[in-house]
Amino acid sequence: MKIYVRPSHFRNPAQVQTELQRMTGNITFHLPGNDSFWIYLKLDVRNNNQWKENAFVFNIPGGGCTAMRTYAPEAYQTVFKRDPNLRETCTFPKGIHQINDMPLNFSFPKMAVMQYGHWRVQFTGGIRRRTTLCMMAEAKTLPKL
Repeated sequence: MKIYVRPSHFRNPAQVQTELQRMTGNITFHLPGNDSFWIYLKLDVRNNNQWKENAFVFNIPGGGCTAMRTYAPEAYQTVFKRDPNLRETCTFPKGIHQINDMPLNFSFPKMAVMQYGHWRVQFTGGIRRRTTLCMMAEAKTLPKL
């Protein structure tokens, strides 16, 4: 799997955001994916000028496709152009999935509301004992006004 995605920049975070962040790029799957894909998500929080590791840890040993469809339905619909409410077999089709200036809502309706903070996110995934995906990002949570 290869991910080449660039998000747009928000304006001043003190201002009320009226537009969704936009994404441009592509995601390439070299193999078709399904629920045999596992996910491990680790969040570190910034506090007192240092990172506090493992503030939140989510381990999904199987069912990665269904987890994405359940926890990030708008991202699933935007990237794979499938309705997340349909109860069909969950798969990631092999090939290149283009994302061209698409608005993406970064809300996760079935996850706990995160407190304000500065986060370092490590996202890994794979099939069986083989890691096929590793991403890191920094994010800030702000109040939803």
